[in-house]
Amino acid sequence: MKQITKYLFLLALAPAFSDVYHVFSQPQQPEIIYVQPPQISYQPEYRTIRNIGASGSLIELDDTSQWIISPECQRFIATWQIGDVVTFSPSRRWNKGKFYFTNNRTNGIAYASASLSPFLDQPNTFKIIHLDPTRKFVTIRSNAGVQFQYKLSTDKHDWEVGETISVGLDNPHNNCCGNRQHHYLYSWESEEGHAAQQY
Repeated sequence: MKQITKYLFLLALAPAFSDVYHVFSQPQQPEIIYVQPPQISYQPEYRTIRNIGASGSLIELDDTSQWIISPECQRFIATWQIGDVVTFSPSRRWNKGKFYFTNNRTNGIAYASASLSPFLDQPNTFKIIHLDPTRKFVTIRSNAGVQFQYKLSTDKHDWEVGETISVGLDNPHNNCCGNRQHHYLYSWESEEGHAAQQY
């Protein structure tokens, strides 16, 4: 009689144990997080804001480069939004990693310092693929295969093939170039930038 009772008790628990076994025996699927791929940039001087730091202290662009906003400008970033298109230009202090950003939507301006270079595996990350013997002509190409050639305003630089480049717009107030040099190339490895003309 005791054996029959024990058998009936185990039989009653069988469905519950079956459910537990089913849960733990199934392979666990990794959580899928959808990340929207960045738009391929055919105008590298126009960048899109990908992230904004707390209190407007930092912005991250669509090439994953990060820029620290000057404290006196952080309050202006409150009106900036993820997805806004921005450009950067050098301040009067050249080659010191000091820039000002212009928001194309708000026309607002914020001063910033270069902080973190673009990740090497990003589609919109540009690298130098060729320097001509005069060192004045430079060719850059993104991981997406988009390629541009520029004539630098000087051959006095320490750039090498393989360095990571961010493209901005030249500051028209820099007396050495005026409005003739439209672009500005900044090397993250050399931490120096130069006005350039696109060819």
